[in-house]
Amino acid sequence: IVLDSLCRCSPRNVDLALKYFREGMPKMDVEPDRFTYTILGNGLIRDLRCQDARLILQMAVQGGIQMNVHLINMEIKSYLRERKFRQAHMLLDQLEEQGSRRGTSVRPNANTYVQF
Repeated sequence: IVLDSLCRCSPRNVDLALKYFREGMPKMDVEPDRFTYTILGNGLIRDLRCQDARLILQMAVQGGIQMNVHLINMEIKSYLRERKFRQAHMLLDQLEEQGSRRGTSVRPNANTYVQF
């Protein structure tokens, strides 16, 4: 709730959310989950820090978080925000053709298509 509130209120608060993620959560022995990473990534995208959002996604995967449609939609959104339409369409094509991404069985949802 704290991260979500910080990320939604103002793009400037994303840095506070990242600080809480890096320092506050470990102090309180709270493990980030896919929702945590999605919230942070979307906050970074709103702040036009799309590459940082994709780094958050890499951290999630390296931390053992299983890919889901929300994380993939975040990645697609980051490419669209940067006007990198080819990369975004490549991700969509992978989802549609293979029904999987990075070894997980994930299918596009309505939000995936609405982003385009």
